Amino acid sequence: MIFNKVSALSILICSIITQNSFGIDLSHRQWNIKNTGQSYIRKSSELGFKSIDGVKGVDINYFTKNQLDQFGTSKVIVAVIDTGVDVNHPEIKDNIWYYPGCIGKTEEQKKALPCRGYNVLDGNGNVSDEIGHGTFVAGILAAKKDGVGIDGLLPENIEIMPVKAITNFRGFTHEGKVVSSYLAKAIAFAVNNGAQVLNLSLGIPKVIETPQVVSAIDYALKKNVIVVASAGNNNKRRNIFPCNYNGVVCVGGIDIQGQKVSSSNYGQTVDIYAPGEKLVGTIPSNIESTVLRVGNYDIKTGTSFSIAHITALAAAAKVKDLSLNSYNFLARLKSYSRTLADSDLLIADYQMFIDSFSGSSNKSLAPVILTKDVDSITIDKLGDDSFGASLDFDIYSEYPVEDASICLSSKVIYGEKRCQQISLKEGLNRVQINAKLLSLDIDTWQRLKLTLLKDEALISDKSFDAQFFVPLPISLKKQVSKIAAGALLRIAPNIKSSQLQKVIEFDANKSTQDYFVLNNRSLKSIFYLSEERQSFEPFQIKFSQDIKVISVMKVDMNIDGKLDILVYGTSSNNREYILESFDSRGRPLFGEYSRWSLNATQFGGLDFNRGRPYFNFIKAQTSKIGKVLVPLVSKVFELPQVDNNTDPIDFLNNIQKKRPYYLLPSLEDDKVKLQIRTLESYLFDTKIREMLDLPFFKKLQFVSFLEQDKASQNNGQVRIVYALGEVSFNEYYEIIFDDINYFKIVKKGRSLQIHQSNISTVRSTVDGDFINEYLITRQQELNKLSFKLSSGGRTLRFESDWNDPLASILAVYKEEQNYSIYIEGRYHIHLVVTDGKKIISTSKTAINRESSFPGGNFSQIFQMGQLSASKGAIYTDMQRLFGDNIRLITSDEDKLSTKLKYNYAIPSQCALIGHTQIEKQMQVRLHCMGPGKFSSIMISNTMIKQ
Repeated sequence: MIFNKVSALSILICSIITQNSFGIDLSHRQWNIKNTGQSYIRKSSELGFKSIDGVKGVDINYFTKNQLDQFGTSKVIVAVIDTGVDVNHPEIKDNIWYYPGCIGKTEEQKKALPCRGYNVLDGNGNVSDEIGHGTFVAGILAAKKDGVGIDGLLPENIEIMPVKAITNFRGFTHEGKVVSSYLAKAIAFAVNNGAQVLNLSLGIPKVIETPQVVSAIDYALKKNVIVVASAGNNNKRRNIFPCNYNGVVCVGGIDIQGQKVSSSNYGQTVDIYAPGEKLVGTIPSNIESTVLRVGNYDIKTGTSFSIAHITALAAAAKVKDLSLNSYNFLARLKSYSRTLADSDLLIADYQMFIDSFSGSSNKSLAPVILTKDVDSITIDKLGDDSFGASLDFDIYSEYPVEDASICLSSKVIYGEKRCQQISLKEGLNRVQINAKLLSLDIDTWQRLKLTLLKDEALISDKSFDAQFFVPLPISLKKQVSKIAAGALLRIAPNIKSSQLQKVIEFDANKSTQDYFVLNNRSLKSIFYLSEERQSFEPFQIKFSQDIKVISVMKVDMNIDGKLDILVYGTSSNNREYILESFDSRGRPLFGEYSRWSLNATQFGGLDFNRGRPYFNFIKAQTSKIGKVLVPLVSKVFELPQVDNNTDPIDFLNNIQKKRPYYLLPSLEDDKVKLQIRTLESYLFDTKIREMLDLPFFKKLQFVSFLEQDKASQNNGQVRIVYALGEVSFNEYYEIIFDDINYFKIVKKGRSLQIHQSNISTVRSTVDGDFINEYLITRQQELNKLSFKLSSGGRTLRFESDWNDPLASILAVYKEEQNYSIYIEGRYHIHLVVTDGKKIISTSKTAINRESSFPGGNFSQIFQMGQLSASKGAIYTDMQRLFGDNIRLITSDEDKLSTKLKYNYAIPSQCALIGHTQIEKQMQVRLHCMGPGKFSSIMISNTMIKQ
């Protein structure tokens, strides 16, 4: 009996292996090719799923047999510039390009050549795909049609040229080079070796959009190579390079019902849509199939794979007409695709597109208006009370057009329409049209329409959304003396960067903002720039030993009522964290005891979050230095032995858990070492249990410390929240530590599972500082959270869409009587306005987050910033993504504002150095060229007065 069961199991396993490897036909699941009303499962909540039924005919309307026969056996080389390709995959191995230079070479000689593709990362021919991204694209394009696995879109006519230019990048550089330089090399290799179509399932932000990579795209376009790029997967309407580059065909994604895939980017830079959700494709043989559970195949979603449908169509177009370029292809695509009635999205139609070659020549195609340069528009001041906008864009025409007119229509311009005469030559034509605005009291996003007319007959038109910005108003200019601008400031087409770094000061009511500059020649000093009345005066701060500086802060370290300069960093060998203190003129604060060091261990160093220190300062008494402020941090770490009891029976368990730790200076071998100590010592535990009459089995848990206001920090006083118990509702206590030894309980409360909650300190816009209130927040599901104010009221709940999970609380402001809670989601910033008893209003605004190339995730920068005594805000910097823009996310009448007046353009000769709070109001600061060989800091503090 056992033998029979084992035999049956063996037969079943062999059957599964055989089916997975050789026999299964997955083509019926390829709704992208033929949508017969198939369905798939989509996640709808943290634990929920729902079936999505397809709409018959929502697909690419794939070629007929007759159309495929017309292609014959002509081959088009398609470069898949990606994570590599599994060139031995059974579905695509026969359709991999072969480098002509390898013909006739020995196997040893071939090892040094890119025989089956090129790896620009390592400079060799190893294009193996450890991620699976490129192999999935290649399979959609060119998988064999043999009744096994999937059917490729054009396997008889496509040769895949694998060019490996992407890996799991950790940031914007790889092996010391900016990652876009690899993309530029990949494009050059592909074009120089005969690629006729480029598939770019990637995107890069403005900060690495170098002249080199832009030139590479231009080179491909001039060589009549069709360039196709993915729109990205962040549900935003402002897209990044190369999708936003004129001449590049940008592809978004639709689902099985013809709606935009929820994650797909959109907007006027997206030229066409194609299937992009739950697609079946190929994966490398050595990667596990996590969704489909079939070897060599899996299911994926994203515009990275939507793009393959347009890339294959471009290859088919090249078969029809080898001279076709990217602009020709786009013009034909715009004319011979279909618009879905329910979603109003333009999607590819293979049959209609290919039939157009027999019914029309390129010369009959309508001119294409290319507006990707008009994604953002900076408003110009025309006079004292008048403002205008200038639009610069391209029109591609296959033929000359004489005496035509171009018209701009919008509800925000005078007369709602502005027209001018133009004539077009064959090819690309640069056009500029100017218009006067009715008012600046408009939304930042506006709908525009361009129409091209000849003898009053419509030739071509384009409707699109564009974002308007106003120039950042400058109130004050202060020169940086003594240091030449070239040593501090870099202004280039793709990046504008300043060497100035903000000195952190914990006071929103301060009157000045200092900066520092690293010494590029030595780790022994920095240059400190103190803000004076008319200028910034630099002086040098010399360290006792080398420091790799991480941050500089102004803190009253010796508690004498004067702010000191605290330098934080690591030793040159990274084995120690360093804190070194100086007075306001850069002299050692504690003489020979000014440098404190902490051994680099699992404990780590000081934590920062969104540019703000995520730690407090607490008062401590030391033997050699006297009373000082020392850092207090929240860490998961063990209990220091010195803070436990020596009694072998009566002691605390030395387990790793979250505790408040302070770093206490002590003298060891004539050097000041920082000892890791905790407020949660045996003595503390004993005393608080006596105060609260707690039995030994009651669990007391550290939740969080609260943000310090100016007075608390100067006195070294900290507030800490502790939770009691682990039941659904548990008690919590607010404890004030006046120093590391003395504490008192000041508040008792009750809240839902506070031990698993996050604490956000409330900031009063009237006081311009943190106050003795905080928000207790608990995330129930990815898109659901509950919250309660420490001052009382009810536990309230907020929920976003399932596909917009909530990430963190950015800020909590008390604005007069109500509280404004800013919450970061994946696609939006949400504002919840409450009085503590009920939610008064909710609103949201789209944000720009990007994850277009594998391994690279980047976003706007979000930071707390107060506009005035009645209005809080979130300052957001879009430089890395788009260049010269900033935005203030704030409210008007309890709703997030969409107004133009909170969206700013940065002058061309300036680099943004962030915002600061001066006398309770936000200032935005720029570092700009001039006067002469020096530079200046421009200060804007009149934004709210607009």
